[in-house]
Amino acid sequence: MTSTPPLVGRGSELARVVEVLAGRGGAVLVTGDAGVGKSRLVAEASGVVAERGVTVAAGRCVPLSAGLPLLPVMDLLRRLSEVDGGRLWGGLLTGSSEAVRRDLARLVPQAEGGPTPADAIEAGGDWQQARLFDALRQLLSVAGQRDVAMLVEDVHWADQATRDLLEYLLGSADFLPLPIVLTCRT
Repeated sequence: MTSTPPLVGRGSELARVVEVLAGRGGAVLVTGDAGVGKSRLVAEASGVVAERGVTVAAGRCVPLSAGLPLLPVMDLLRRLSEVDGGRLWGGLLTGSSEAVRRDLARLVPQAEGGPTPADAIEAGGDWQQARLFDALRQLLSVAGQRDVAMLVEDVHWADQATRDLLEYLLGSADFLPLPIVLTCRT
């Protein structure tokens, strides 16, 4: 039986990430060289806030992300849709317009409460990206009110659409829909 050794010497960094994930921060970027312990730090922080009732929806960018737009976002939305047997997802969609539900179904067609994937497929375009980003902002705004935080790991591998979405979410000093933690190699 193997146990994870305690996290040592990272008390202030851990406290800051916990503060953000618990909703009293906003956003934080955890940077460092490969193997320095960024993922371990955010995993520890996620465990701490989970004990306080916060759901951390996590998505990971991978080297092939460039060919798969919004991969980490689809991953974290899929995870959200599975929390508590889909009840959290259903609650997040409560009150959403049909257009928002349809746009979100493009990213998570397997989730309950949305249209079928065939209903969600439409022609592409810049206006659709703006509409999709706004649908995500609306969903994440509701999620932030329900003790949900967002974690995106390895943003150095993020595709352009994911970077654009993060810029859209983080770009307003007045409004951040939920706590966001990002990890990135230096």
